[in-house]
Amino acid sequence: MKQTEMVVEKLKARWPKTKWEIVTIATLGDRDRKRPLHEFGGEGVFVKELEHALLDGRIDIAVHSFKDMPTAISEGLAIAAVPIRDDAREAMISRYSSFGELPTGSTVGSSSLRRRAQLLMLRGDLKVIPYRGNLDTRIRKIRSGEGPDAAIVAIAGILRLGLAGEITRIFDEHEFLPAAAQGAIAVEARAYDDEVLEIVGAIDNISARVETEAERDVLKRLGAGCRLPVGVRCFYRDRKLSLIAKVFHPDGKKVVSAEVSNFDGQPEVLGEIAAKRLIDGGALDIIAGRER
Repeated sequence: MKQTEMVVEKLKARWPKTKWEIVTIATLGDRDRKRPLHEFGGEGVFVKELEHALLDGRIDIAVHSFKDMPTAISEGLAIAAVPIRDDAREAMISRYSSFGELPTGSTVGSSSLRRRAQLLMLRGDLKVIPYRGNLDTRIRKIRSGEGPDAAIVAIAGILRLGLAGEITRIFDEHEFLPAAAQGAIAVEARAYDDEVLEIVGAIDNISARVETEAERDVLKRLGAGCRLPVGVRCFYRDRKLSLIAKVFHPDGKKVVSAEVSNFDGQPEVLGEIAAKRLIDGGALDIIAGRER
């Protein structure tokens, strides 16, 4: 809801005479907060219901956390804008004042295989447990002792809710890679609705667009969904792209890496180069579970 409000404010500023109405739609990922996301048996658990509403005309645009979207956009739909990319890094919230002060054997909440793998690579003594739900609730349970000792969450969500004071550690992106398109918001619309595409396209951000295109292309070429242990971050600076990508063994036992710097071509070409290097390093074996 907060992300949608942010997008609507941008649209209102650009199109002050247009009337905007926010429609709330609960998704499978919203309704089932107990199961880890990788157990849902597919992608789009935060997306499908919104896309159905787009296709049947109940809504004109849908606002998503871009990292939750499948790499293949549903037929008849298009990404009309990527207007916002906030801080893509990961943050820790905890009763302890720092990551290093977590006692041996501490529990850290996360339902992400990517986060689990990187946590265990940093500290193999930690116990990573599934932990989902409303961010406010997760923070409250950690502070009260009802939840785990700590949790890893996207810093963008914390900042958007005005909860920066809850952060006890921010991880450098090269130390702890985020998910593809983390921190970015995607605005989806019907691919044939030219008027809506033009209206929404006015708030597209070129840096956010090209960075997320490159990152999502890596996933697509790996055949990897947004729930698998793949981290990737692209930076668009001075009209050039740099990208680092890693595929992790879920238990943190092995990692395959690829890095490309100062690339001046198309983002999808960069994604292809990085994905090939990962595949040559054995990434597909890790994704398929053949690497033990």
